[in-house]
Amino acid sequence: MSESAEVKMDYQAVITRVLDAWKDGVDSHRPGRVAACFTEDALFQGAHPAIP
Repeated sequence: MSESAEVKMDYQAVITRVLDAWKDGVDSHRPGRVAACFTEDALFQGAHPAIP
């Protein structure tokens, strides 16, 4: 396996772990777990407030 393929696999593994942790926090209604997936200076760009 080439070095670039190994790096790509490493990135995929990291992203998968972060998204799994985020989903677990959302599913278990634990905002602290969700927040732990982000850096201190993260900017969350969520959905627009509820539209009537």
